[in-house]
Amino acid sequence: MVLRLLGLALLLPLVHGCEASTCDVSPESNPPADFRGGRLVTTGDGARVYETSEPDGAHLNFSAGTQYRIFHQLGARPMLVQPWVSFSATGVKGGNEAPPAGNMLEILDVNDQFIHVRNDSCGDYWLRIVAALPEPSSL
Repeated sequence: MVLRLLGLALLLPLVHGCEASTCDVSPESNPPADFRGGRLVTTGDGARVYETSEPDGAHLNFSAGTQYRIFHQLGARPMLVQPWVSFSATGVKGGNEAPPAGNMLEILDVNDQFIHVRNDSCGDYWLRIVAALPEPSSL
């Protein structure tokens, strides 16, 4: 009996450490923020590419539950949307970038004005979005 009580006493601190997460990724608690920065580049053949920042530039804070409406300036719905996440605020400068997996990033809407994304995980990342339209003659 004494050994059982001693065993329970030793396990008690471990049980106490198992608490429910306080991470709330619900859309109601995390309304979307509008991002109107970034840059638009037109290539020599007329293709247009938008990016929120360069790969080594200042990425968007993409903490748990964060939503963005990213206004892409393309003038039409992009045919390509390529998200990148990083553990570094400056992406490949001091870190790296990788395509997100699972619910790290959900694309909720893509239209002629903006791309709506959400972090549906409890992880904290830095975000960069690239969106593109091909040259007009290929449409």
